[in-house]
Amino acid sequence: MKKAIAVILAAVVVATVAMIGCSKKTDDTNTTQAGLADNADNYNLDGEDEEENGDDEANVSEPDTTTTTVPYDGSEGTTSPDIKEVSAKDDKVPNSDNKGDKVRFSDKDNTRLKDMLEVPYLYNASYENSDGVPAEIASHVAIWMAQRDGLNTTTYASGTIVLDLFKYFGQTVVNFKTNCNDNKGNADITYNTANDTFTIPKAEAHQHTVKITTTESLGNNYYRITATVSGAGSISKVVAVVQKNKLDSSLGFSIKALKWS
Repeated sequence: MKKAIAVILAAVVVATVAMIGCSKKTDDTNTTQAGLADNADNYNLDGEDEEENGDDEANVSEPDTTTTTVPYDGSEGTTSPDIKEVSAKDDKVPNSDNKGDKVRFSDKDNTRLKDMLEVPYLYNASYENSDGVPAEIASHVAIWMAQRDGLNTTTYASGTIVLDLFKYFGQTVVNFKTNCNDNKGNADITYNTANDTFTIPKAEAHQHTVKITTTESLGNNYYRITATVSGAGSISKVVAVVQKNKLDSSLGFSIKALKWS
């Protein structure tokens, strides 16, 4: 009798655990934290050594954040050198019109952000995070990121390009493979359906220059960057919302919104 009861109890426990596992939901309203968690399974974003299927470059280490920010002038505030842990439900990407407290990044981080904002033809489109990333600038970022990989090839596995875009924008560029060939603007990149690869013949020449003038903390690892722009026709200013994160050790940030004017 006792044995029968034990068997029944064990079955109840197993069923309960199964129900709990099946009831787990994902918060799809967030494009950064939720996307980061989803992609961590596929791309090993924690930097642990393991083999991956396919050609994706997966081993991403954490950036050096020990000297990320310094006081603006001793009285207008600063930010923690650490990346704050933020739950998916609280991680809301600010709008480019939001204002915050002035801070000053280190020279190293300012150089990183300057390089990211000087991706050739990045000024072709503005966007807010909630709008999604326009293909006409994602195509140029794909070329820039691919050249940074230094793979000495003109053919790239689609997974490598998709992951590079996720690192730069901090969100998935929806339907990039589908839209790339028709909405790439003047970018010299082609998606090859037959073998699921991208062809990128060469790097693009430098087009414009930015000079960061103001950095504001918007909370939860987000910052508002204001910079002057030259070499982009009538455009003289850019406001960017960036997120400090651990997606790529050589970048340390993702570009979440852009407003060119």
